[in-house]
Amino acid sequence: MGRRSLQVECRWAGPSALHNDPAHLHATEEDYGPIEKDLQTCRSLPDRKVPVRNLREKQGHSQFLETVQTCGYHYLSLTTCKCLMVVHNGIRYFAIGSEPYHKQINPGYEFKKIMRSLYLHLSAEAREEMRMSPFGFAFRMFDNNYVFSTHLIHSMLSRRLKTEKKHEMWFAFGGKPLRFSVQEFSAVTGLPCHLPTDSVPEGYGTGLFSEIVTGGKAKISYGNLVDNVLPFCNRYPTADCKRLIYLIIIGGILRPMERRAVILDEFVRIASDLVVCERYPWGRVAFDFLIESVNNAMHKLRQESYSCSGFLPALQYWAMSAIPTLGTAVAKPMACEGPLYLSWTNCRSTSMKKVQEVEYEIVKFDCRVNWSLPLRSGQVVNKYCDEVDDPTAENILRLIDQVDNRLMSVESHMKILATQFDKDSRKRRRATYSSSSDDSLQILLEEKENQEKEEEEAKEKQVLQLLDDDEEEVEEKKTWEEKENQLAVFKKKATCNI
Repeated sequence: MGRRSLQVECRWAGPSALHNDPAHLHATEEDYGPIEKDLQTCRSLPDRKVPVRNLREKQGHSQFLETVQTCGYHYLSLTTCKCLMVVHNGIRYFAIGSEPYHKQINPGYEFKKIMRSLYLHLSAEAREEMRMSPFGFAFRMFDNNYVFSTHLIHSMLSRRLKTEKKHEMWFAFGGKPLRFSVQEFSAVTGLPCHLPTDSVPEGYGTGLFSEIVTGGKAKISYGNLVDNVLPFCNRYPTADCKRLIYLIIIGGILRPMERRAVILDEFVRIASDLVVCERYPWGRVAFDFLIESVNNAMHKLRQESYSCSGFLPALQYWAMSAIPTLGTAVAKPMACEGPLYLSWTNCRSTSMKKVQEVEYEIVKFDCRVNWSLPLRSGQVVNKYCDEVDDPTAENILRLIDQVDNRLMSVESHMKILATQFDKDSRKRRRATYSSSSDDSLQILLEEKENQEKEEEEAKEKQVLQLLDDDEEEVEEKKTWEEKENQLAVFKKKATCNI
């Protein structure tokens, strides 16, 4: 296979088997029950590893374990093995190893272009005031050098599991389950996701904002606002300028569509009242639209290029926070209190090959993942009343309760990653130099390593020499003491004889 990648096949990997046998639409206890008995007998192992060669002959999961062993995984931890069974028994949109490769996502919005226009036409005081507003996440995200990675988003979507959940998405990465719900969205973005408490205003208010959104024949889209209104916002009253900026962020970043698509009239009326607009649960609005957009795009993933709207940065930051190994590969972690997107800076685009390498590393070394992200103190998230139960999701949650509690909290994990990032980056740069095709760099690196080894050997020799010298001095001192004692005894005997 060349580079070893995760090529684990479940029993129902083929699409024909998925659709022809409705009884296998969800994983049940019988599906992973046989391996549960084997895991109980393996708990006495000192390294808590399951030898694959002892389990592959068991009935019901021999094909699964055989494909695991062909990938080079001769030992699996208890957590990884149990999660592999239940996750891969669940139905995936794409079988493992057959995920669509090298596809391009058209996000449907221009985050950087919008933010550059805001920075260009707003004064420093206005920008600082916006950072302190409920919509300040966009400015802080731009300050942290956010870069949208289409391959990372596409890789996560291709690893999604099929469930009946309306307001949740489940994924399988490295054999471990991950959940993306409104709780994770709120933990990542910090946006309010509670139920709305204020009613939508009936009109558009008074003043210049009302004239802009109601006068003229032009449709109110974020493209028209950025091109035709934003350049003159410094001439407007502060309140009207803030309303226009809020409307641009709502229509162009939180709930983005095409550049000339009309912003919903409901959102325009909410933006006309600053008090209602700043208290409105925009996180819940953005999350609902993101789920709807992703569901509509799932059947397009095999196309060469497809569109997916919604606040996709939340999905990207969620993947980086839930899979810290992946996050450190595409961004620099920071120890920061607040929403999880503040814990990452200098994001860079990545490739699907890099995502596959990270996935293989997680399986090989049993790296930690956070299947769920906790809320910060004070955050309130209301559950959806119309959410439905799903057997696959319930089995995964039951499994998570059974496995060993080996997951660290996200905040503590971010702090550890931030303190060790410099050391890891040095190792990564050294590995990059060693794998480079440039002979001169390789020679310089080898010379530097040899020089460091020689210096270490010289220091060791000096230490050994000093130790030898100390031993010789001790022995010589002992010899002189013995001679002095003998001389004292001789003098005493001579005195007695006299």
